[in-house]
Amino acid sequence: MHLALFFFVALVVNLTTAYRVQAQSIDQFFQLSFSIIGPSQTEVTGSQIFTVKVTGSAITKQNLPIAPSEARITGQIVAQNNSTGAEAILNPSYLVTITPFPSKVGDTYSIDQLVNLQFPSDSPSGDYTVIGRLVEAKVFVPILGGMDVSSFLPRTQNIGPVSYSASAPVATPAPPVTPAP
Repeated sequence: MHLALFFFVALVVNLTTAYRVQAQSIDQFFQLSFSIIGPSQTEVTGSQIFTVKVTGSAITKQNLPIAPSEARITGQIVAQNNSTGAEAILNPSYLVTITPFPSKVGDTYSIDQLVNLQFPSDSPSGDYTVIGRLVEAKVFVPILGGMDVSSFLPRTQNIGPVSYSASAPVATPAPPVTPAP
């Protein structure tokens, strides 16, 4: 998701500078640092909850010609079984909101958000790769409203490995054996 946030800010810069004669890079507008840290543990059992952490910061180095009021990025976290390719949805939908959106020189924005994850009860044991998926990204500009910018962002990002062990089934005791007379 850190790449999604970076490209999202890049898109806003490109949208707001579309009318300028000279093209400028995102580095001229922002000093950026974003990452997804996790998963919080590499071994998970049963219905145990674990997390990934979205962190980052942005400092505006130059005024934006149009100031978005906020940005919203909706994501989903899945785990793909390394052997079978089957997927388990660990978090169907989480939201990262950037508000107020940094648009003037010296404006800063930082994010430090935990996203809870949990394997569905019918997930088979095995080794998985945790993957972040973009569901939707919107930037909100006064008068123009929300603009969908999802098509400009990476759709997936590998986050890291996790080994999942399904809960052991509860053993039912065998009925007592009655001795033969």
